[in-house]
Amino acid sequence: MSEQVRVEALEELKRFRGELIKLADELRAELYAADSDLRRTVEWVQTTQAAHWKRQLRIRTEQLGRARSELNRKRNQRTRLDARLSCVEEEKAVKAAERRVEEARRKIAAVRHWSRKLEETVFEYQSLAQGLLTMVDADVPRAVARLDAMNASLQAYLDGGPPPEWVASEALDADMRRTATRDDQARPTEGDTEATTGESVIGEEENA
Repeated sequence: MSEQVRVEALEELKRFRGELIKLADELRAELYAADSDLRRTVEWVQTTQAAHWKRQLRIRTEQLGRARSELNRKRNQRTRLDARLSCVEEEKAVKAAERRVEEARRKIAAVRHWSRKLEETVFEYQSLAQGLLTMVDADVPRAVARLDAMNASLQAYLDGGPPPEWVASEALDADMRRTATRDDQARPTEGDTEATTGESVIGEEENA
């Protein structure tokens, strides 16, 4: 029964290793895809939309100029009885052209506003995504290496032999890293040393 449990544990480790690598690959692909989508969106706003509305402003300004010219021409016309002609349609055309020009100006202002907002959002996203990408490219390979070492140790145990030399070496390196980390955490900082020394001096002066 225990032999079966050990074999199943070995298979579970192998399965988990495969799932971990698959997850890392999928996460990396999603991060790259999201970055690509963001870049396309920024380019669409800052380049395509900006150029479109600048062109529209130029076209609509020209249309407004023609509408005003037509209105002025109509106002200067007279009938045979020297009566003024109706300019209702021309005045409507001028007002419509003015609204279209104003719309283009608002769009240009909106493009500038959202361009800045997008740049800020992209910067924030890339900062977060870089952390995930570092985990995928650095932490996951280390985890896979540890799983490989565990698999090798279990397989050697099942075979009745010692673990491979590379597994023992990796375990020793890991122990040394953990020991160094604990030593660094336990070592007092310069500020702590100065504070301790100061307290000792004060204590001696009080005793004196």
